[in-house]
Amino acid sequence: MPSATKIEKFIPQDLKRRMAFSVYKGINMWRLGLTPDWFREIDTGFEIVSIIVTFLIAVSAYKFYKLTNEKTYKWFSLSFFAMSLAYIFKILTNIVVYNEEWIGKEILGKYTMTYQYVHEYYYFEIFGTIAFRFLMLVGLFGLYYIICKCKDKKTIPIMLFLLFFTTMFSNVQYFAFHLTAALMLAMIVYQYYQNKKLQTGPARAFAFLLLSQIIFSLLFLTSHIYVIAEIFQLFGFLLLLQTYLKLVKHNG
Repeated sequence: MPSATKIEKFIPQDLKRRMAFSVYKGINMWRLGLTPDWFREIDTGFEIVSIIVTFLIAVSAYKFYKLTNEKTYKWFSLSFFAMSLAYIFKILTNIVVYNEEWIGKEILGKYTMTYQYVHEYYYFEIFGTIAFRFLMLVGLFGLYYIICKCKDKKTIPIMLFLLFFTTMFSNVQYFAFHLTAALMLAMIVYQYYQNKKLQTGPARAFAFLLLSQIIFSLLFLTSHIYVIAEIFQLFGFLLLLQTYLKLVKHNG
């Protein structure tokens, strides 16, 4: 079998560039989430639920801030709004990924290469993935910072830098994002445990979200892992919605 170097010499320069884009895009799509074809529309529906829940909570928290002028509600609102915006970016990015087309095969001597067309939205895919992951991590960090009642604001710029660094690194190793999100959620759940509120609705919701991120990190095993993780994540957000509705009813 010829060496990789000999094969590379055989390939025209313009085709090399297309191959590089194709390989990178294929890996990037897998990192974003390898979704079975039958689950694509369902997946988008799940994400819409996440947007609605996080947005409703963000709006309610902001209303409480306006009524009480308590900054905790302000940061609580901003954290959930960041998560809501994150899922908007995820849906938009998934729409682009799901509608990509393959343009067939090209013969390279004895070898056949199937490659993908790099459309004008390619860079939006990269930006959308980064925006989703960074905003999600920022939102989770904001929630942890509030729930743990942290008061050292000097650590915030450092944490934001580390979260951005993790986001960029996750473009190389996708599980870095999911494990970091799982760590944030684990710290949130632990705070509920310390406050003896582990049986409350929010604690159970964050526990489901924690499990979903752990499952997401196992995507390399099979694409069906993505479906299981999405279901756990949906349960988490539905529990948050239940808590929100109880709060509205109590204050209505």
